[in-house]
Order: sequence, then structure tokens, then C-alpha cells
Amino acid sequence: MYRCRLTGLTHICDKNCNQRILYDNHSSLCRVSKQIFPLTMIEQQAVKGVRRKLDAESCPTETCAFKRRRDAQRHPSPFERSFTAVGPICSQISDGMDMS
Repeated sequence: MYRCRLTGLTHICDKNCNQRILYDNHSSLCRVSKQIFPLTMIEQQAVKGVRRKLDAESCPTETCAFKRRRDAQRHPSPFERSFTAVGPICSQISDGMDMS
């Protein structure tokens, strides 16, 4: 059992520990006690899902035809085009303003 010096709260580090963070693909680490726990089956499946998602996002564009290429010509929306049609309204502080 661990007691926080700042808050005085106690922490029991067991299989129900809610202070664990992912340490590697097979284990998690308790932030309070620094104990390492093996991942549960649900946690292992979650790690595999994240890995699959990262792999899918980093695949080459030839194999990911469903994704839009980043360097392809992008067509701006009418809202975005309205900003390019009008120049910025910039002026010096002294133009038209009395600073005295």
C-alpha cells in the first residue's frame, strides 16, 4: 500500500490498479509504485488495434488507394476562396489614428 505525500490518498497496487500506463507491448507500469504488470487480454487486443491503425496510416500511397494523396491538387471550398479574393486589411498605426 502506498500513501501520497501531497494528498494523503492511499493507493493499493494490485490487479485492479487504475494508475497503470503502457510500458511496452506486453506489460504496463504503475505510476505510483513503479511495479510492472503483464497486460490483460483486453489490453493486449487494444495495443494490437493501435499498432494496426498506425501501420495503416503509414502505408505507401500505392497500396492505400482509398486515401487522398497529400501532394494532390486540393480544391479550396468557397469559404476558403473568399479569403484569397480579398487582400488583407493592413495599415500602419499612424495612418488615420491619432496617437497623441
